[in-house]
Order: sequence, then structure tokens, then C-alpha cells
Amino acid sequence: MMKTVTGRANEVKQPYGGYIRPKNLLVKSFDDGIELHPQENISAALIGLAVDYLTRFMMNGNASKAFDISLKGAYTIGETENAKRLLKDICLELTDKSIDSACKLCGYDVCYRVGSEAYKPVQNITPNQNTISNIRTMVKRSMVFWDIYGPIVKDGFTLEGSYTDIIVAGDGDYITADVLWDFKVSKRPPTSKHTLQILIYYLMGIRSINTEFKNIRQLGIFNPRLNKAYLQNISGIDDKIIEEVSCDVIGYSTVLNGKNNITTTIGTTEGDWLLPDLVARYNVSRAKITSDFFGRGLPHFKIGSAYHFLPSAVIQWEIKQQYISYGKKGRIILPAYAEYQSQLKKGMREAKLNGDKQRIISLEKEAENNNISLFDNEDMIIMVAITITIIVGLCLLCNLVL
Repeated sequence: MMKTVTGRANEVKQPYGGYIRPKNLLVKSFDDGIELHPQENISAALIGLAVDYLTRFMMNGNASKAFDISLKGAYTIGETENAKRLLKDICLELTDKSIDSACKLCGYDVCYRVGSEAYKPVQNITPNQNTISNIRTMVKRSMVFWDIYGPIVKDGFTLEGSYTDIIVAGDGDYITADVLWDFKVSKRPPTSKHTLQILIYYLMGIRSINTEFKNIRQLGIFNPRLNKAYLQNISGIDDKIIEEVSCDVIGYSTVLNGKNNITTTIGTTEGDWLLPDLVARYNVSRAKITSDFFGRGLPHFKIGSAYHFLPSAVIQWEIKQQYISYGKKGRIILPAYAEYQSQLKKGMREAKLNGDKQRIISLEKEAENNNISLFDNEDMIIMVAITITIIVGLCLLCNLVL
């Protein structure tokens, strides 16, 4: 069954202690002397979303962007107008009404992430004063945290270009200069499910179109409820774990060793492609690659006199570049782009067949963000046939009338 990143991390049976043992994480505490109220009256999941989205809003001032998934969820069940009214109540002053509206708006998330069958009326979400106060404190703690560990270079990212038959969706929290961050508001320290989740995000991220992943050196979890950060150096993760999670958990057939790939500007790695590999990949000459392909920004570096290519970077480039001109009128469709487009089209056909409106919206947005057409040649043939049939029918009708 196809899963999100979180769903997959929750179902996998891990080795004893976990792929990344929480007890081995480096812990940093931030003591502000404030104690949160012990009793809250809405779910921890909703509180987590409210803290996350309000923090993003406080950072960028764009409520629509911060609550994007909530708005998408509301759209899928026809409650866009109510969602927009709630959005207008959210302000930078973090008033009680603002936090109450944020919690209600987050109630629409489940429609997008899980499906409308899991939705419960948002008007029934009424956080009490203790809950509102706790959310306000956690957002303020998050702001202080980002003053120390920021700036944020990317937030609310998805993983286009890296999905598999097992994991078909997922949206991460934050990326800073060299750390991938996940936010949690649980009352306990991170579990092995949490550490696996962020490892999956990283391993998918280095295959995705998000170039920011190439600089990541650490995985981090910040919990504003506990006011603690937990860190894991990627260089400290065993290669066998990288391989097992990549292949058995995510579903890749090959392994990109993220730990080594991100240091390829210093030294060679087993995962690098060389020029002969790309000659075979594109079926063109070396001169074509070093002129036209390099001219179009194909990422590469040199060790001695040899050109080296980081596979994840090449894949990202191929998806963005789409094709290279060849001859006077020809073009070379780049392999990763062709595969990615094929996956999107396949997903769209399945979504339409199943009547999955949520998935259709998601795929359309993904295709739009990457400037990819989901229009099949088969669709074109059908439309042309329908158009011709209509024209012929109109002509016959006109002759009958005359």
C-alpha cells in the first residue's frame, strides 16, 4: 500500500534501538524558565500543526503560504470560504482569536493528507486558555530557536523527483544552511520512528529536485514543548543503514550514499559518475557533453584531469532542464525528466480512474511547479477525433436543415 513519509516510518519494523538510536542524539537545551500548562483540550497533532504553521507565518508574514496544506484540504471538501475567513483572523500579534482560528484551520489538513473521510467539523475545535497559552509559548520558543540556528533556506518542502511505489507523498519542515530540521511537540523525547522519518526525508531529499539537500551535514529535531534540540551527524550514520533504509524502507533499487556524495568536492566517491557513464546515458559524444550539456549547466567537478558527476545533482538538473537540442530540429529528452514525467502521468491516470480528487490536485500542482505537461499523445488523439466527429456532425446537421 502506498504511504506518506510519516506513514511509512510508523509502520516499519526497525532493528533493536532503531536505525538511528534516539539515545545517541546530541541534546541541546534552551531554558526560558516557563512551564507549560499540563492539561490541553485538543489533540497533540493539531497543536503540532498550529505551532509549526504559526511559526512559519511569524517568520515570513505570509499566512496563505504557511497554511497552504490546510487551504488545500478545505478546497477538497468545498469549504474554501470558511478557511479564508479563518485565515483573515490570524495575525502576527498571536492573539487568542488568532491562535483559535489557526487551530480550526489546521483541522482541514487531514482532508489533504489522509482524505475527506477522516475529516471532523472544524467548528468543534475550541482550544481552551491553557492550550492557547501553550501554543503561544511554543511559537515564541521556536522564534528564539531560529534566531540561534537560522536562517531558514527552505520550509514546507515536498520531494518531487524522488517518490517511489512505496512512498508517494511527504512534506518536510525546515532546511537551514547545513541542517535538515523536523519539528515535534510531543511530551517525550524523540523516538526511533521520529529519527527514521527524518532520515527518510534526507535520503529522498538528495534524490529530489531540492538542491538545498546537497549541503546538509546534520539531521535535527526541535521540540518547542520540551525546548530541546536533538542532532545527528550524517557522517555518523553507518553505510549499511543508509543502504537498508534506501532500498528496503523507501524502495530504491540503487543507493546514493548521501554521506559521501555531499563531500564530493573534496574527494572521489564510489557513487560518482564519470564522463563515459554520461556518454552511455545520453548516447552522444564526449564533445557534445562538454560543450552543449556543460553549457546548459550540467553540474560537474574535476578531480585531477577527470570530470566527476554527482548522480543526485545530475538527476535534479535533468528534471529541470528537460531536454537538450540536437542537430537543427532534434532534441534529446533527458532520462530523469522522461521518467519523472512518466510517473506523474501514470499517477494522474490512476487518480482519475479512482476518482481521487485530492491526488489529482496534488499531481497538477506538482506538475505546474516543475513546468511539466501531463497531456498525453493519446489524449491529443482522442481530442482530435472528438473534434473531427463534432465538425462532421455539425456539417451533416447543416445539410439536413438546408
